[in-house]
Amino acid sequence: MPKDVRKLVFNAKETRIALLHYCKMEGVALPPSQFEGFVLREERFSVELCFASANPKKPFVVYLSSNQAIGALIGACRVKHIPLPREGRKYLQKNAEDGITLSVGLDSIHLEESDYAAAAAAESAKPRASG
Repeated sequence: MPKDVRKLVFNAKETRIALLHYCKMEGVALPPSQFEGFVLREERFSVELCFASANPKKPFVVYLSSNQAIGALIGACRVKHIPLPREGRKYLQKNAEDGITLSVGLDSIHLEESDYAAAAAAESAKPRASG
């Protein structure tokens, strides 16, 4: 069975915008200080949003679950009209652009011989342009 995997690569700026917008829309409390960056903790399945504090060694940290971060990136895709499958396994990875990659994988597309017959019937039913 064929598998379908889509990867959407968000750079650092796009990831920051998506995460902060998600927090605003979902009412996630953020400290009233400057945003300093984010860290994807793959081993904890979370994203840490870091904000400036009086002690530079201990920034304020807001934790988002991987589901929240995935929701933020899906929201960005909706804003940009990027189609995504509703079903499928979604997961996050760090990427080379200092951002986050959202991967969406469908385990199988369940291709059957009858799919070809249905596609052929639909194609033959289309009106032909006369030339």
